[in-house]
Amino acid sequence: MQINKLVINRLRNVSFGVLAIAFAFAMQIVLAPHAHATTYNLSPTPALGECNIYDAIDAINTSAISGGCEAGTGSNTINLSAGTYTFITTPNPVTFNGDLTINGAGATSTIIDGNSFSGLNYSPTNSNYTLTLSNLTMQNFTTSPATGVAIASFNGNLVASHLLIHDNTCTDEALPICALFVNDAEGTTQSVTFRDSAVYSNSATGLISAGNTNGSALNMNIINNTFYGNDGIILAFFNAVEGSTNTVNFVNNTVSHNNFPFEAGWLSLNFGAEVDTGISNVNVKNNIFDSNASGSTPNNCGPNSSTNGHVFTDGGNVSSDDTCNTFFTGTNDKNSTDPQLAAPAMINNTYILALNSGSPALDNGISGGLTPDNDQRGVTRPQGSSPDSGAYELEVATPGLPNTGNSALANMSSILGALAVGLIAFGGTVLARKSFKRK
Repeated sequence: MQINKLVINRLRNVSFGVLAIAFAFAMQIVLAPHAHATTYNLSPTPALGECNIYDAIDAINTSAISGGCEAGTGSNTINLSAGTYTFITTPNPVTFNGDLTINGAGATSTIIDGNSFSGLNYSPTNSNYTLTLSNLTMQNFTTSPATGVAIASFNGNLVASHLLIHDNTCTDEALPICALFVNDAEGTTQSVTFRDSAVYSNSATGLISAGNTNGSALNMNIINNTFYGNDGIILAFFNAVEGSTNTVNFVNNTVSHNNFPFEAGWLSLNFGAEVDTGISNVNVKNNIFDSNASGSTPNNCGPNSSTNGHVFTDGGNVSSDDTCNTFFTGTNDKNSTDPQLAAPAMINNTYILALNSGSPALDNGISGGLTPDNDQRGVTRPQGSSPDSGAYELEVATPGLPNTGNSALANMSSILGALAVGLIAFGGTVLARKSFKRK
């Protein structure tokens, strides 16, 4: 009996201690200063008087109530629930000085349909702010005559992930540079991160473009993406003024069956060379370039280099033709090699080209640095001795275990988790029996 009382007293003291710590932690959260921010949770079919995407942008720009939307303050977030959002007119430019996040419920669940209008023009006067786009499909946007941009123009930083970008058009003949995404760096070092996404069946001079003014610098990381069936240059740089430097890391991407205009290949350094005096350096690693062309001429790489631009290999690249011979000279670089890609398909909510089991891209990648820990669809890298080249990592089934479409590590985690639960339950049963016997 004395032992039971002692145990009860100790448990009571421990409980009071835990409650005191939890209360102190909760008070810290309540009393801590909060950053000013507004979150808009939108649906594709808002009821009359509810906040919609047009009023949300107006509320952000004016810091005032607009329609059913509360005033924007500081950094703002727009959460889009599942469904299709079809523009009925071009949305106003977002000009408010602050970070802006637009997040969907999933790339195949939340669809923004441009309906032949241009998209987001995010132009804060302070270029240190960041535009974040994630978990969205963006389709059927077309060129704005005023900007030459179909989807997004921004003066700041961009973080884009888990996007499906398809069937957008930017081919205004009056604008020699017409792009889906454009960043115009002004006066400061800015960054663009574009990853875990698919860009396919679009038409534009440049799919992702960037320019510099006032001696600024731009750092870009393009990682784990599929570019398929587009009519346009993958990366195009322009107006790189004297004293500016672009640095691009192009890692674990799959670039297949695209048509590149101007015989430029997938990359155009210092587009419009007569006005470009800055430097653009591009580091390529673990990519696949397959069956791309300029018109009827095979052209995976093309004449990418110029007096102000340089392409450097970090190894692990595979090209199906010989146009990358000058550039792909590093460890595990393979030229004139068929990567043996499967047909494009929607897998794990993204659009990707799988590797066939005999592909020379398997275990061909180089580890370390910016090599991602997962592939485009979220599967852990590496599955073999080294990561695979391209955006897809072929899963390796564990002998004796069913292949459920998850990685072997995930399967083992599930088994270990179930084993742990079983052991805990067994231990609890034993303790309960001992306690019952003592009574």
